[in-house]
Amino acid sequence: MERKKVLLMYSGGLDSILSMARLVSQGYKVLLVHFDNGCSISTGLEVERAMKFENGYGKDIVEYVGKLTTVPLFRDNEREIANMSFSELCSRYGDTTISQVRCLNCRSAMYHEAIRYCLLNDVHFIAEGARKSQLFSIEQPKVIEGYRQLLNEFGIELLLPVYDLEDDWAKENELLAHGIIPSASEDKCVLGMPLDEPVTEHQTDAISRMLEENIKPRYVKKLKLKPNIPQYPYKGKGRLEFD
Repeated sequence: MERKKVLLMYSGGLDSILSMARLVSQGYKVLLVHFDNGCSISTGLEVERAMKFENGYGKDIVEYVGKLTTVPLFRDNEREIANMSFSELCSRYGDTTISQVRCLNCRSAMYHEAIRYCLLNDVHFIAEGARKSQLFSIEQPKVIEGYRQLLNEFGIELLLPVYDLEDDWAKENELLAHGIIPSASEDKCVLGMPLDEPVTEHQTDAISRMLEENIKPRYVKKLKLKPNIPQYPYKGKGRLEFD
């Protein structure tokens, strides 16, 4: 039987690698796409390892489709909020931190480009390695539901293969069971950082409102008007340029 295609937002970290392994086990053909937000230090190992997964599983099961730049969209998202005063931000959205706002802007840009890739290539599933236990507002249920609704606007389903995983030891052991050495090969983002303490409901509410009021309306309008006009070079239909 032909495998259903799913686009996996692939960082090269253990969460995205285990997501890939679980999706393969569930019968999907996994398309790995990596994102460059312009604020990451890369060794290129994430690309090298993605190609190894493609060769190891076979291209009919895992395919590395390339690297997408999200720099223009990330900058657009930042511009919408960066020039607001702290008092205006708090009164409009609620109390949160700069780190969480940046993560929202970056992750949202990834979703935009992932959706556009799917529209161009007839893919109906997007997956990512988000985990509820991580100290990021963007990975909490309320914000995840906002992204799920954004995807639903375009007939795309969101898959979260490791969302409820809490035990890092169990994660590494499961990777070993799949024959994968549990070593990360992801970029180092110089802007993103988790909170020093558990995410509060107020912080998540603020990030959720920013997504609902500031980002989603712009993205839905943009993607429905001109989803086929790339902001970066493709190799053929949906094939992405990468180093």
